[in-house]
Amino acid sequence: MKSNIRYSTNELIEYIELYLDGTSFRALREDYDLDLNESTFRLYLDKYLQHGTTGILRSQKNRNYSKIFKHQVVQEYFNSNLSYKGLSVKYNIPSDRTIRNWVMRYTEGKENRTYSPKLEVYQMKSRKTTYEERIEIVEYVINHQLSYKDAAEKFKVSYTNVYSWTRKYKQFGPKALEDNRGKKKTSEAQTGEEQLKAEIEALRVRNQWLEMEVETLKKQEQMERELIKQESAKKRRTKRSKR
Repeated sequence: MKSNIRYSTNELIEYIELYLDGTSFRALREDYDLDLNESTFRLYLDKYLQHGTTGILRSQKNRNYSKIFKHQVVQEYFNSNLSYKGLSVKYNIPSDRTIRNWVMRYTEGKENRTYSPKLEVYQMKSRKTTYEERIEIVEYVINHQLSYKDAAEKFKVSYTNVYSWTRKYKQFGPKALEDNRGKKKTSEAQTGEEQLKAEIEALRVRNQWLEMEVETLKKQEQMERELIKQESAKKRRTKRSKR
């Protein structure tokens, strides 16, 4: 059995086609000398099923991803049920470790150094804000496609606060941004009509947010297709020049 081998694209396709034709993974290892663990093989399989041959092409150099793309993938990780591996399959990113690193840098406030050297945005102390200010800030974020950093810089508040307010607004609507500290809790339960209005408003906000995310994803998918076309065209030109 081969050990620690890097399979060519054609070899991987042969194994995948055998599997799709009914050959078990165990048989691939025992009868066809496949030297990949099941997790790795299934990752190749998922990418092949979603992207075709492009999904398992071995790049000769590291891919460069735009700042916008990295930010979008990180946001999708936080706002969806997709895992690192699931996102790597969806966007045809060779390693899920790449996405994990982006997320780690994001949570540490480091990933946005590629956006701007103004690190004070992430280190800025919280300041007191009114309910109206918080609404204005969140609406700015929504209208500028999840630009937490820009909003934090524009309104002189911390990045963490902008992110937190936006998440609350997205999930529960404007009411979630009210400051109830120091106020006595009422013993009366919220009326049915008030609760219904709050739920309707939360749904409206969430729908608005989802529509924006869908539009952003469409743009990103188009960008990815263009990058793939450019990469393929470049490879064809390179091959012709070597003849």
